[in-house]
Amino acid sequence: MSNEIVIFCESYPQIKNALYLITENYCSHPTTVVITGHNDLLKFSKVINEKAFDNNINIVSFESFPAQMAGNSRKIIKMLYLIPDIIRERSYLRAIYEKYFARLVGADIYFCGRCFNPSSFYLLKRLSKVNRIIYMPDPTYDVVQVLKSTPNNIRELVIWFRFKAAYGHDLMISQFPYLRNIPTMPDSFFEKRVHRVIKQEERNKMLQDFDTSVFRVFDEGKCSVLYLDEDPVGGGYISDSEDFRNTMGNIFNTLKKHFPENSIARKYHPNFHGNRDLIKIGIILPDFIPAEFLYNDKIKVYLGLYSLALANVTKGTVVSLMYLFNFKNETSREQVKNEFLQWSHTNVLFPKSLDEFEKILIDINNHRLEEAK
Repeated sequence: MSNEIVIFCESYPQIKNALYLITENYCSHPTTVVITGHNDLLKFSKVINEKAFDNNINIVSFESFPAQMAGNSRKIIKMLYLIPDIIRERSYLRAIYEKYFARLVGADIYFCGRCFNPSSFYLLKRLSKVNRIIYMPDPTYDVVQVLKSTPNNIRELVIWFRFKAAYGHDLMISQFPYLRNIPTMPDSFFEKRVHRVIKQEERNKMLQDFDTSVFRVFDEGKCSVLYLDEDPVGGGYISDSEDFRNTMGNIFNTLKKHFPENSIARKYHPNFHGNRDLIKIGIILPDFIPAEFLYNDKIKVYLGLYSLALANVTKGTVVSLMYLFNFKNETSREQVKNEFLQWSHTNVLFPKSLDEFEKILIDINNHRLEEAK
């Protein structure tokens, strides 16, 4: 019988859970971390393994299946690849299971999210037959409501069919909270396959005194402003990309009036290759470093719209820019704001105009001058 620990870590909000579980177990149990299709997260894990755990953690990583459908824009050609893709993907998943997981018996298998990664669902179902599956949800799930979704059109029906045929007929398709067609582990999986669920209160108690400072092994720089990027256009909240670009330019031109350009830093989402030419001002920090590991007392203001990284700031001035942009409707803006505030760890300022934003910057600089006296 194995006493191994296996931790599925699939996204950045799950990092703190994973680091806690590793720290608690790696000295007494062989410990493996599984990274699925996330190159920046893999890069971060390798650095932490070397600098904090002396390379004592086994890291398993594999890419998401490269579907041929995804590489074709013509609908008819996409449909021709549908069934062959499903057959090849099932074979691909079986090979991954046999290579990395088939030997495991009696292990404790932890996972931290139920949405977005159907390959984990496939693997966890197979692992559950001879291992203990334990769910420790990341903080995202404390706030977001996962709603079951049904196909509205032929395209969504094809996606629904592909997910279920490739990963299991019981896979649920959901809305999370505004994105449709998200593969999600169903309640029946938790009822039948999950040995234990660590609920929010218990998880918070476990993490309450967990010191992550030992993992701050990165050069933080000397920035006074840290902008944490978000993509509300791609997320479906803002439809006018040109208006978004112009407003963002005005925000950073205002920022430049009060802070030197070399003191302004931009941090983009890991594994997201968006339009970095949108903003010309400031230095770019490495994507793979979690924003939480860059927070420090030198930073006077944190900027963004509604990202979890912005909500996780515990010290310093936090400014959400979401009211400076034209959302599609006020209902979605207020929904995002309410969810963001439930995540937030400190007071957040919401300027309603560029003038209000500039006043905040002036107040911050005046406070800095007072401190320097």
